[in-house]
Amino acid sequence: MTLLHQLPRLMLAGTICLLALSWHAPPQARETGGPLTAAFVPVPPFAQQGPDGARSGFLIELTELIGAETGVAIRYLDLKTSREFIRRQIDGGTQIIAGVARLPPLEASNVFSSPVASETLRLTVLSRRAAALAGRRSGLRIGIVPPAAGSAVQDLLAANSPVEFATPEAAVMNLLTGGVDAVLMPEPVVFSIARNAQVDARISFLDPPVRAFGRYVALHNSRADLLPAVNAALARMEADGRLPALRQKYFLDIPEPAPGVLTAGVYHNPPYQTVEPGGRFSGFAVEVLRGLADRAGLMLEFKQISIAEWQAGPGPGRYDLLPELRITGERRGMMDFTLPLEQVPVSLYTRTGETEDIAGLEGLSLRRVAALRGSPAHEFAADRQGMLLLAEDTADAVLDSLLQGRADAILAPAAATGALARKRGAEDRIEAAGLPVLSVARAPALRFGLGSVRDRLNAVIPGYLASSEFAWLRENYFGQPAFWTRPRRLAAAAAAGTVILALAGFLFWQHQRQRQQAYERQARELEIEQTHGRQLSAMVNRLETTSRQLAEFTYAMSHDLKAPAQTIRALLAELRATSGRRLDCDGQEILDDLDRTNARMARLVEDLRVYARSVDEKRPAVPVDLNREAEAAAADAAAEIAAAGSVIKTAPLPAVDGNPEQLRTLFRQLISNAVAYRDPARGSMIEIGRGPAAPAGWVSFTVRDNGIGIEPEYHDRIFGLFKRLHRHSDHQGSGIGLTLCRRIAANHGGSIEVESRKGAGSAFTVTLPEKAEIRSHEIQRLSDGD
Repeated sequence: MTLLHQLPRLMLAGTICLLALSWHAPPQARETGGPLTAAFVPVPPFAQQGPDGARSGFLIELTELIGAETGVAIRYLDLKTSREFIRRQIDGGTQIIAGVARLPPLEASNVFSSPVASETLRLTVLSRRAAALAGRRSGLRIGIVPPAAGSAVQDLLAANSPVEFATPEAAVMNLLTGGVDAVLMPEPVVFSIARNAQVDARISFLDPPVRAFGRYVALHNSRADLLPAVNAALARMEADGRLPALRQKYFLDIPEPAPGVLTAGVYHNPPYQTVEPGGRFSGFAVEVLRGLADRAGLMLEFKQISIAEWQAGPGPGRYDLLPELRITGERRGMMDFTLPLEQVPVSLYTRTGETEDIAGLEGLSLRRVAALRGSPAHEFAADRQGMLLLAEDTADAVLDSLLQGRADAILAPAAATGALARKRGAEDRIEAAGLPVLSVARAPALRFGLGSVRDRLNAVIPGYLASSEFAWLRENYFGQPAFWTRPRRLAAAAAAGTVILALAGFLFWQHQRQRQQAYERQARELEIEQTHGRQLSAMVNRLETTSRQLAEFTYAMSHDLKAPAQTIRALLAELRATSGRRLDCDGQEILDDLDRTNARMARLVEDLRVYARSVDEKRPAVPVDLNREAEAAAADAAAEIAAAGSVIKTAPLPAVDGNPEQLRTLFRQLISNAVAYRDPARGSMIEIGRGPAAPAGWVSFTVRDNGIGIEPEYHDRIFGLFKRLHRHSDHQGSGIGLTLCRRIAANHGGSIEVESRKGAGSAFTVTLPEKAEIRSHEIQRLSDGD
């Protein structure tokens, strides 16, 4: 199979186009020596470019490794079309393509290395139809990204009904929605698209393969002298595991499907994972995984793993999943995760009585701080300057380092550290120094290829987290011990007896009857007060629970609605691509209206998600540089600012304690509001600076614009949820932005006010306490209701 099949938007069109070109002409003479030039055309997952401009992908990373191993500098030539990509390599404008099939157009002007990968081309079908379609090779609707080349491919397409698509994403979407029976595209491309969309459990690859082929490094003849060095470098990378890891990272080696019995790795790290004498496995995370597997109908076997195997994570030849692991962006590229099971706070601990000497993280300069090697606490401490970091291999060793004086403080999970200290009778010897320093999301981690296992676990996780079984496990591993132990009950009984005897004598001496009546009256009043207190507490708890559930429901619904909105957008694009030329003006106008309506819906869904998260987000306050957050918000809105021709002026802003992400969102919404409601008759100006003088302990800042303004009678209305003063056709918006701003200000214990009149612009002033404690689940009346 040729690379044309591997890079549908790059190489497929290249060969066909080049057949009409005179690529048989002798290559132009090129200088030898110096850097190697490689062409770059984005075709994920082989070549792609992130928002920061960084290049990645199998072809890019392999090229960089070869350059580093051979000592040859690599430079890139950005191209736009497949014709340029192939033509440049033929005539020597570029000298290297790393990871390419042996294309006939390249044979005359290039030499090829030893193989770097081997692949197969198989039909991709829906998993639920895999058994019915196994062995079938005719009468199918097969999606392709033309042109498709190769005799085996053409024979297969001739026996079926090929359906052409402009992009691989469109082909996969049509497979998922039943538009085609199968797709015929490179397996790494299909699997990467499906995994990124979290639908990899819904696809399967049919055997036998249509074709099998190899990938190589192509060097232009002008640099053929490098071929021995390149082959030696590839041999070293294959031997030390870098090349297999690269194939696995970009799915050139398609992951194996789920086995009948899953292997879970257990690294001894109490109380989450414990390897007991005799080979029994227990611990909070292990027991939770057992409970989830029972509910999902999965079979597990546990095996002990080393710290190196734990750090490497689940993968082929190691194990299938871990009971629980911290979720990070880097790890998401190495393994799969279920829904989070918990948010684990990490705290700073000192010996009892020494908290004031430490005075939080700022007091740790030149202090010895211990943390579990490879843990979030260890990474957090390693990123901070001035600490003398001690890395320990077990949680017990971390605690011992503090108790035995080797460390001045430790960074460790709050619940697990408290449970371990109580188990060892040392709870009175340590204390937490202030609020948690960070919070870590944890979830079961799986190797790639287990999408069906992930989906089955995700289906039972929400119900399991609300179950009494999960609550009992948390109490059993992390809960406080019972206060009324037997010795305490005996001592309390003895004390109560003494008090009762003394009280009886006293009451008899002081006219027992009158005192008894007074006692009963007071007891009744106290009982009434306690009853009212319990009722009020229960009412507040119900209101908080309702508020939290509503926020969670809104967040879940907005999250789930994103997929239909994206699907509608893709379908509209496909409809425009396939039918646009046949539509009259009215049809085109309908498509435009659908595009605009779907865009408004997508924005509303995203705004709802952000608002729901702000209502229920729970995070400790940290020092926030408002200048930096305002600049970041302006950078986020750079595109719409430029499109509107707006000018932003900023003045120095005060510092506060708070949630930096929420405050950045507040600036972002106010800037977007100013841009959206600009006055087209004059240039748009936005000023961000200090607000009016605030009371002691408070700060204020103002975002001012010269837009169309707001009549005073509508000043309260604009902060209401979904309250708009203008039509969508006049001004874009979801009606949530200013409601979100008021929520964020309230979360910080502050407020937001507006000064404006029609035609004279608007000034939004936010007033916040300098030392804020972020509140969550707060019951607050908004301007338009509870």
